[in-house]
Amino acid sequence: DSLANLVSSLGIEDRVHIEEHLSNEAVLSYIKGSLFCVLTSVISPDGDREGLPTFFIESMSLGKPCIGTNYSGIPEIIDHGKNGFVCEPKNIPDIFQCMKKLQEECNKEDQSFSRNCKLKVMELFDNKFNTSVLVGQMFPNL
Repeated sequence: DSLANLVSSLGIEDRVHIEEHLSNEAVLSYIKGSLFCVLTSVISPDGDREGLPTFFIESMSLGKPCIGTNYSGIPEIIDHGKNGFVCEPKNIPDIFQCMKKLQEECNKEDQSFSRNCKLKVMELFDNKFNTSVLVGQMFPNL
């Protein structure tokens, strides 16, 4: 309720939509319709933090560049300036600047950020690719 009240008080109801629980299909639909994705996580007061949000893997597998927070496993999937941007937690000006830069990149004709997203996900999470790498390391003479 407090977020809905804030959105209303700022007069941005036409640009900010608050959803309850969404199915995986609905989340993927939103991702497919986006230019890029943002998830700026924070460390909770008790030190709890995300490792590597699945949201980034899902988004990048669909070719959507991401903006994430500079901690934990997030910089392992987001290559700053190549397939998205990594920003400092709670640094609103930094997040805003990353969003502006990413919008510019996404509007370029070459779509290199989108391609880099798909390649990164394949590199890290494609079972066929990773199995071939593992087998090659274990049995180099095959």
